[in-house]
Amino acid sequence: DGIVAAHSYGAKLFKTIGRLVPYAISLAMLPYFCDMVDRNDRQALGAFISRASRMLLLFFFPLAIGAAVLSHPMVRIVFAHGKFNLTDWVATANICYVLVLPFYSLEYFFMQGFFADRRTVAPVVLGIASSALAILLGYLAVAVFKVHLIWGPVAAIVAVAGSYVVSRIIKIALIIRIFRRKVPVFTEPDFTRFLLKVLVVTAITGLCAAGMLHMPGPIGALVR
Repeated sequence: DGIVAAHSYGAKLFKTIGRLVPYAISLAMLPYFCDMVDRNDRQALGAFISRASRMLLLFFFPLAIGAAVLSHPMVRIVFAHGKFNLTDWVATANICYVLVLPFYSLEYFFMQGFFADRRTVAPVVLGIASSALAILLGYLAVAVFKVHLIWGPVAAIVAVAGSYVVSRIIKIALIIRIFRRKVPVFTEPDFTRFLLKVLVVTAITGLCAAGMLHMPGPIGALVR
């Protein structure tokens, strides 16, 4: 009892965070994207999306790992009121979902790039395929392999949420690959170096978040 509700609550935080920044910005940028496509300036479009993607990755990778490490305190603050007793399950789902935030944020920009370029078939087909893959993986884990009977309810939450995360990462990887056929993105020679720097910042953020959980004194107690 409560496992479906816990899964739903666990997905709310990542969707809220993901839509606050990239979704709003991508909507505002759509007319600008359309103007560049109409001027046949795909080079500028690719450069803009690449720069925007860098900012999103630099923001959302550390945010994702920090939110994952501090998942239990976050869930208690947002949901644990009254008779709420699903903190552990919701926190588990939240950990899985927030890890997809960097890729989830990129998807909005690339989808608007597709629409501005009047290429709607590929993103629609990929969206349907991604949803089908998430459903299939979750169904196999729960209905066929019955992970919840082997490892408990938490395993079912991880299986379903993880299926969504995997399908979403595959989707954005394919979207970028198809988008690059007409619009040059991520062509900078130092992009790999930039990703390494982002990973370093992400690791430091994760260590700082973990340190907060184990910090002695009243601040650590408050976080825990």
